[in-house]
Amino acid sequence: MSTPDQALAPIKARLEAATPGPFIVTRYEHGGGRMFVEAEGSRRELIADTFKIGDREFYAEAPTDITRLLAAVEVVTALHTEDMFRGHMSNGCKVCGGGVGWPCPTVAALSEALGGGK
Repeated sequence: MSTPDQALAPIKARLEAATPGPFIVTRYEHGGGRMFVEAEGSRRELIADTFKIGDREFYAEAPTDITRLLAAVEVVTALHTEDMFRGHMSNGCKVCGGGVGWPCPTVAALSEALGGGK
């Protein structure tokens, strides 16, 4: 089973490789629109030509949303760490306590949800 940190690594890499914002979304009366990214100076660069209102907002907000979700998962995994007994034997999770095993249910659920439980 991979850890949540291992599962998050490729997501972070894709986020870092993506075009950075801020994004400017134009809206047309018929519902279509375009999405631009601010380039150097006042120049705009077209990055998407979308026709569904929901798509435009989703694409424009995705980097911010993903950054926030990554931070939330990292906070949870930082809290739920393995509690080592005398430095070598697992005593479970520091938050969930002993007797639950390792990984604890929280870390196991995160790993499964991130595709690492396969």
